[in-house]
Amino acid sequence: IEVKKSRQLGFTIVHRYVSEWNGRSVAMPIARLRPNGKMLQLYWKRANGRWTPYERNPPGPFVGSLDSCLKEIDADRWGCFWG
Repeated sequence: IEVKKSRQLGFTIVHRYVSEWNGRSVAMPIARLRPNGKMLQLYWKRANGRWTPYERNPPGPFVGSLDSCLKEIDADRWGCFWG
């Protein structure tokens, strides 16, 4: 796991691994965190390459502390981050 500062405000969490298929290094963006006041808003990358706000339950953008965002990425209840 690697963290990269984004061009825009915030940062991107990237999963780096070696492909079992061809042995090449792969960098897969997992999530983006952008400041929202004193908290962070969580985004996920859609198949079309666009970053979309991650929805919580009840519906609405997920905004929380760094710890709560990391826990939500790890849980991945909707399959947005880890497929």
